[in-house]
Amino acid sequence: MSEGKAGPNPAPNVSMSKCRRQWSAKRVIQEIDARHQQGLPINSQAVMDQDSALWAAARRYFGNWRAAVVSCGLNPQRLVQGRHERGYWSREKILTQIREAERQGWRLDSHGMQQRNNRLVAAAVYYFGSWTAALAEAGFDSLKIRRTVRRTPHQVLAAIQDAMRNGEDLRDTAVRQHHRALYGAAQKVFGSWRRARELAEQDLPPSPAWHPQR
Repeated sequence: MSEGKAGPNPAPNVSMSKCRRQWSAKRVIQEIDARHQQGLPINSQAVMDQDSALWAAARRYFGNWRAAVVSCGLNPQRLVQGRHERGYWSREKILTQIREAERQGWRLDSHGMQQRNNRLVAAAVYYFGSWTAALAEAGFDSLKIRRTVRRTPHQVLAAIQDAMRNGEDLRDTAVRQHHRALYGAAQKVFGSWRRARELAEQDLPPSPAWHPQR
């Protein structure tokens, strides 16, 4: 009876509310701030999974997700770290998931794992300092793993473009720290990270045009 008086349950209401949202730069900032206040994850992958409309609108009005978060006065890296500090991950959980990924036949190089489970890589970097260190702690030789991965120029550019679309920090120092395999592949194929990034930017297709149905 009490449910009848209260009306529909919260989940459908939230969904319907999202469908009716009219987007603007101001609305995007309000939505991001609301997620932050509710303690929800603010990293690009999580928002893309949980609220793709917000993620897409942020790209539309700010160019990428990271820029939208920064426009709210928030630090994307600290928000991801804060989520880890609240106990979402632990060192043991990270190592267990790495070993399970290997049993399932997943690629264990950083780029391959980012495509499969970007949250695991981010947590590993936070708790162990780097994905390489987490692999070593889990009992894997990162050098052997990297040697088994051969990337074509197209694959390198595609990986950089994926990172651009996700609003990741592509400055030289950031990529060397968080995407070492990709950084090394770019240097090997194109001579330098800067040249690879320039080519990726040239070949990056424009975002599809927006219309009411999309």
